[in-house]
Amino acid sequence: MKRALFSFGSAAVLTGLLAYMGVLNGNWFAPAHTSGSSAESWAGDGFTVGIVWPPGKGRTFVHGAQLAWEEINNGTGPLREKIRLRVMEEKRPEDGAAVAKRMAADDSVIAVIGHDSFESAIPASLVYEQRKVLFITPKATGPQLTEHGFQYVFRLTPDDRAIASAIAVAAKNLKANKVAVLYARSRHGESVVPQFLAVAGDENIEIPFVRSYVAGRDWKHQDFRPLLAEARQTEFDAILIVDELPRLAKVLTDAQQMGVTQPVLATDKADSVQLWELAGSAADNVYVTSAVDPSSPTPEYRAFKERFTSRYGEEPGYAASQGYEAFSLLVNAVMASRSADPLVLATTLRLNSWKGLFGEFSFTLQGDVVGRKISIKRMKDGRFSTVRF
Repeated sequence: MKRALFSFGSAAVLTGLLAYMGVLNGNWFAPAHTSGSSAESWAGDGFTVGIVWPPGKGRTFVHGAQLAWEEINNGTGPLREKIRLRVMEEKRPEDGAAVAKRMAADDSVIAVIGHDSFESAIPASLVYEQRKVLFITPKATGPQLTEHGFQYVFRLTPDDRAIASAIAVAAKNLKANKVAVLYARSRHGESVVPQFLAVAGDENIEIPFVRSYVAGRDWKHQDFRPLLAEARQTEFDAILIVDELPRLAKVLTDAQQMGVTQPVLATDKADSVQLWELAGSAADNVYVTSAVDPSSPTPEYRAFKERFTSRYGEEPGYAASQGYEAFSLLVNAVMASRSADPLVLATTLRLNSWKGLFGEFSFTLQGDVVGRKISIKRMKDGRFSTVRF
């Protein structure tokens, strides 16, 4: 089990809590701790951790979290057989708030890990903040998630601003001085693209083509070929396509049909085994951003990769790694604070640095992760490999 790099006793936690509340609100007020009994009996009766994930995105995230849970549950530490998992499916992004309400209604749930998309994480965060449940989202990158000054909300991946900067750096290293842009009119697309256009201007990257399209639910029957034909009338060295799976796969297959052979740049939403499963050879030469580096040399990641592969018969991807990272982080926070009170855990997360699968990281007062590096990975013949520019 990974440990916090710095541990605080109860007095230090209380001191940090007072300081944090003063910074956040300008004056201190008595915090309302969770009303459930799980917070105080964390080493006695135990507590419940919620896992929320859409079934259409596969169960790799759930598998990663479950592996971390199994290792704790079968270990010899004080949390052996003390943590219960409650897994819920989120079938549509708009179900985020409803699922969060059902999860938070369980008084034994002290924390929730999950909610794949920005669209679901934002409304879910409102519920968890109101219900005083710790919330760690592994993949939601929209900056708005942490701009409310919430106490219980944390993001485990860099936001869209960092992703846009990484895409621009990748373009420069690919010698793509002209980048066409095609994006879905979704919260993700409308968040990343303005950030990228601003960075591109600073990096002297020319943008000869920018178009958007409706993020239709019936993606299998959407025809993106007219837009791609229009793009081909311009000169570009690479094309940035900002969308989420599975719809992104249809854009890629249409691009292949239209003869687009230039490198495709994409965000972390394309970092999934589903990319090849859905798009096949059309996914070749796609470069994605990711907070997970599959070629990481850290002993923590290499050991996790071996255990995950042995347990599930496949190597861990982005979602699986984030699931394991998030659950391990929560356990380390419980052990460091000697409490399962969500408010104490939230303070402990902010006051400590943590050693994860890919190195050390920490959190800002707003709940944004600091220290997680963004990798660039290329899809080739069904496998991602990290690109070292």
